[in-house]
Amino acid sequence: MLKILDKNNQKVLVMIDEAQEVTGMVELASVYQVMISEGLPISIIMTGLPKNVQELQNNHVLTFLLRSGRISLSPLNYYDIRAQYQQALKVRDPEISPEVVRRAALLSDGYAYAFQLLGYLLWESPDKHITMKTIDSIQPEYQAQLSRNAYSKMLEELSIMDQQFVITMAKASEYPVSTSCLRTKLKKKPGYIGMYRRRLMDSQLITPAGYGKLKFTLPLFKQFLLDDGQYLVNYS
Repeated sequence: MLKILDKNNQKVLVMIDEAQEVTGMVELASVYQVMISEGLPISIIMTGLPKNVQELQNNHVLTFLLRSGRISLSPLNYYDIRAQYQQALKVRDPEISPEVVRRAALLSDGYAYAFQLLGYLLWESPDKHITMKTIDSIQPEYQAQLSRNAYSKMLEELSIMDQQFVITMAKASEYPVSTSCLRTKLKKKPGYIGMYRRRLMDSQLITPAGYGKLKFTLPLFKQFLLDDGQYLVNYS
């Protein structure tokens, strides 16, 4: 099929969401490598969590993927989120205030799924006008869906030490949390803390927050860990 398309100056683009190291994905990547070596007109774009993409690239039979272009996406920009909310929610409620839009943008905290989810919940609210009280009323459902649909799975996929690291961060009396505090709480050496710090930063769960300090990148993730996370992984 690709040879026929090539004769007619046609190309194929395969797009894959949530790429990870599973049997079907490995087989597809292997076949793709053969097609490319034969000069066939096919390209692949994959998206996925950094940890999953890295595991796929490091597969011993797929090292050619290390030579592929890799783009790390940063969190959504606050001002872009605010502008999108302002434009969309103004259709739903022409009287919505800039303060409400600003709070909604801050509450989504750059996380793409949170941006979509919060916008949907605000749009579907039974309130005639979207106010601060509207945000207060939907926040429990917003937290519940983030926890159920995203955060529980993220936590489950972490190693035991990674889980201990983030739960210790959530429980710390200071926030953002200093690495010295984490060393004391976890009773680990600086190099050990640094290794897990890098792992969790690569997974886009934490980010630097000033010199020697860390914070969570996801909205209400700290609250999720305090409310449910520590029990999901059987820590007290």
